[in-house]
Amino acid sequence: MVIVSSHQLKNVSGPLFCETCSQLSNQFNVWWTDGKNDDGLDYCNIHVECATCHNEVLHKSAVGDIHNLDDAINVLSQ
Repeated sequence: MVIVSSHQLKNVSGPLFCETCSQLSNQFNVWWTDGKNDDGLDYCNIHVECATCHNEVLHKSAVGDIHNLDDAINVLSQ
């Protein structure tokens, strides 16, 4: 899990709002999982959660591997 600022996620579609905290947060936890699907293709799941209450505010799935935070932010920005 990596803590990122809202500035680092600026290209994600719109500001990230935590419904549990009822506020726009300045920091988020980003983490991902990856593996292979039944067809043998790599896939990843990227999660963004509020750093304050740990409520998930965004989840994206994509084809391919995530090797670092830059890869994760790139997928979140698409």
